[in-house]
Amino acid sequence: MSRENIWGTCIFIISIIVEVIGTSAFKEFTQVCSRIMAIIGYGASFYFLSLVFIYSQKLTEKNYIITCSVSDKY
Repeated sequence: MSRENIWGTCIFIISIIVEVIGTSAFKEFTQVCSRIMAIIGYGASFYFLSLVFIYSQKLTEKNYIITCSVSDKY
């Protein structure tokens, strides 16, 4: 497993945890603190999810370069 793949998986898990925290803050959405927690939770979740896409894109590009360089030799 490559380093990007491990970091992508860890960040994905963090994104899920933060999203669950944000969703659980909706139970008491009438309080100001709960509203702030929900907004921050969802914002952080989308941010971490975008990082997962960046890591997966880097991993895909790296695999594509390796595949092309191997196939060009034959």
